[in-house]
Amino acid sequence: MKRIILVRHGQSEGNKRMVGGIDEDTYVNDCELNLTKLGRFQALAIANLLVEKFGTFDKQQTELWVSPFIRARQTASIINEVLDLRKVYEDPRISEHDYGNFDYQFMSKWKEISPHSYFIDKMRYKSRHAKFYARIEGGESLSDVYNRVSLFDLSRCRDNPNTQILVTHGEFIKVAIMYFTSQPIEFVYDFKEDIRNCSAYILEKDEWNSVYKYTEKLEIYRKA
Repeated sequence: MKRIILVRHGQSEGNKRMVGGIDEDTYVNDCELNLTKLGRFQALAIANLLVEKFGTFDKQQTELWVSPFIRARQTASIINEVLDLRKVYEDPRISEHDYGNFDYQFMSKWKEISPHSYFIDKMRYKSRHAKFYARIEGGESLSDVYNRVSLFDLSRCRDNPNTQILVTHGEFIKVAIMYFTSQPIEFVYDFKEDIRNCSAYILEKDEWNSVYKYTEKLEIYRKA
């Protein structure tokens, strides 16, 4: 049984700031945001939940893949304190959807900073089809993320029998589930589950199948 486990990082400083927004004086690059105290607790909790679900992971047949974003690196480091895996690798192709000039920390100022870009984005997002291809100014479309998932699969997953744990990000997880289970593009908008910090999504296939099945979600949740 081939298994891919997609784990979202723990709560970051950015997750806390998204609620009220920030200004230029307190801005931190998205890729450099650290975990909060709660985020570190969540990483430890999901590691223990993975062991409770699957038992001890075989160190020769399990790989831990990590997004280079600081919050993902920190989450993976804490998880591996429990799993103690030897095959740990980093790959920028599993990093978060790039929101370019308007990452979530600046969403509240988007209309003010770039009215035209804001208008075009909102028009595209009225269409369930067009918004998959809408590329935010300076950033990526979900179609671009899909291409990254495909390239990661071709070079790292396909024909690889090992269990692979990917410590990554929310939007990436939606697109990855869509890709590996061969769903249409509308899947990323119909996927109703809230991808909370340090939730884990289990994809499995046996030797007779070419397409993965999304089999289970593991979730820990604790309010701040």
